[in-house]
Amino acid sequence: MKRTAAGALGGLLAGTVLAVAAMTYSMLSGKSFIAPALWLAGLIFEQASGNELALGSAAALHLTISAGLGMLFVHVHDLLVPSTSGALAGVVYGALIYVIDRLVLEPALSVTAPLPLAAGLFVHLLYGGMLGALTSSSEAESSR
Repeated sequence: MKRTAAGALGGLLAGTVLAVAAMTYSMLSGKSFIAPALWLAGLIFEQASGNELALGSAAALHLTISAGLGMLFVHVHDLLVPSTSGALAGVVYGALIYVIDRLVLEPALSVTAPLPLAAGLFVHLLYGGMLGALTSSSEAESSR
């Protein structure tokens, strides 16, 4: 139970960092800071024009997915590669999530990613690395 909670919390924190990195990239590339959130809101609502409900729903969806993937990560890591560094396993996990997103989810939903390939890959590697580091440090703390 502690590992599942650590995965959920790690996923929430890493997902927040991913979102901030994606929005910062969006802003620095000349788009709106909230463009990635508007993109995600557009998957939920037909007319996602930036209203509070659409943006709140997008944030809730993103954080729920992030927490769920964090919970999955801790158990997969424990079962398959427990001797691997958490951060390294997390980076690989982040890359896998991105590949599934780009090659399966986006075509199935008929959408185009809000970030270019390199930026999208970077933020997912950042998510995975942070997730792995956060959950492996929580494992070290709980073993004391």
